Amino acid sequence: MKNKGFTLIEVLIAASIFAMVSMIGATIFMNISQTERKTSLSNAIYEDARVIMEMLAREIRAGTIDYEEYYSVEVLGAAYYGINRGVYGSRFYDPGYKYNAGNPIPGSNPADLGTTCFDPSTGNSGPCGDTYTILFPLSVDKNTGKNFWSNENPSENAFCDNSKGICDNSLPSELYLISADGREKTILIKQKISGTSDDYALSMIKLEGVDKDTNGIVDIFKCKSDYDCKTKIPEEDFNHPAGLNYEDITLPLTGENKDFNMVTSDFVPISPLRSSIKTLKFKIFPKEDPYKAFAEKEVQFQPYVTIILTLEPSEKEKQNYPGTPPEITIQTTVSAGVKQKITTYPPTKDLTWIQDVAP
Repeated sequence: MKNKGFTLIEVLIAASIFAMVSMIGATIFMNISQTERKTSLSNAIYEDARVIMEMLAREIRAGTIDYEEYYSVEVLGAAYYGINRGVYGSRFYDPGYKYNAGNPIPGSNPADLGTTCFDPSTGNSGPCGDTYTILFPLSVDKNTGKNFWSNENPSENAFCDNSKGICDNSLPSELYLISADGREKTILIKQKISGTSDDYALSMIKLEGVDKDTNGIVDIFKCKSDYDCKTKIPEEDFNHPAGLNYEDITLPLTGENKDFNMVTSDFVPISPLRSSIKTLKFKIFPKEDPYKAFAEKEVQFQPYVTIILTLEPSEKEKQNYPGTPPEITIQTTVSAGVKQKITTYPPTKDLTWIQDVAP
């Protein structure tokens, strides 16, 4: 009997078919694996976006827009968070008059909360005493409910001061919130993660108010005890124009110390680090505090924030992603939870300092 077997051609054909089937199977497996990775990461990005939006919404509903902080940072260009408290609010009080060469000049003395005296022989104003007599009482804390400077320019608000040449209509990238009692401040920012070239997280810090001039209203803010703030301001390096003694106050810098680092950062990241925040903007409406500007009909709306967020995978996640990494942009609007006026007042030990920071 003859031995049975396969010819060389049959073996080659069988090997070719097996290789082809294996290649097709491997390709299908790789495509399925890549699709799963893409779907998994895309779902993760959407989930992280939902988490971030919920955290922002929760903070907004627990407080309201901190118009004083926006005015201090955006208009006055403060170097620190939590200072210049009450300067914005003072714009809604009668700024009084200054008597100059026999003529009263309205709105020229925004810090005045008392009386103006003058010398009848010269017509010049000066300190009350034997030579200078009382001209007339001034603002006596009269709240007009309207930004005095809007009489000259209707666009004046917490973000705009034409007298200082500042009126930036771009959307802020930081969110400043204040509690109902005016004693807790929340600041949320887009913060770079140290050790990466282009990863950003949502970071937060909370500050608590301090009444340094004991008038019952908060003057300045320091880090809450829950936060391990490292930014110490030496007393000799912090000369506040109000002349108040702010030693031992801990404040985070504006525009500085933004990179998250466990050793140096004052802020704490609160968003998932598998995603990176590409853009984060906040549309504040109205741009004037409606409870302070009660005489301005155009701003009589409950404050709300429109959040515009663009999210992408972190650098680490991008390395394992097949193809072009996903990027999503979502937007939502959240109304502030506090529906009442928050009293603010500048430190009262020396009110003339307001003329230096907000002439």
